[in-house]
Amino acid sequence: MCAVMVGLFFAVGCKKDDPKGPIEYPIDIPFTEYLLAETCEWTSFESNNVIVINSDDELNDYIVCTDDNYSKIDFSKHSLLLVRGAAGSNIINIDVDFSQNTECEYVLEVLIHVGMATVAPPWLISMITTKVGNDANVSLNVQEIQKIVD
Repeated sequence: MCAVMVGLFFAVGCKKDDPKGPIEYPIDIPFTEYLLAETCEWTSFESNNVIVINSDDELNDYIVCTDDNYSKIDFSKHSLLLVRGAAGSNIINIDVDFSQNTECEYVLEVLIHVGMATVAPPWLISMITTKVGNDANVSLNVQEIQKIVD
């Protein structure tokens, strides 16, 4: 019974009526990189897990600043997505794609171009996008491709 109630909540929670008619999925979702001021840094959080931040209070759980000088986000219209991980080799470039596959399902794809070095550097993505509901599911797909540099 409990599982049925949870399923109903998710089914109703993401429902958005579009006055223009049915939405065709998948949809590429635009985003902008979010950069912290020099007086701020990210706190520690779990790797390989997308965090959806929808308020200043939530954002304050993930940043520490020596002053109050960080870029404000209009959380009434936008969400901040945050994810980190570690590459298996040196990072040459990172490509990111964000898409919506259903009303409640999103996919964040991270393609990491790596070189031949044996270091395993960390990576972090922080991006502002259109509002993602708290009840939405954002899955993460990370792939590494070895890139040979001439």
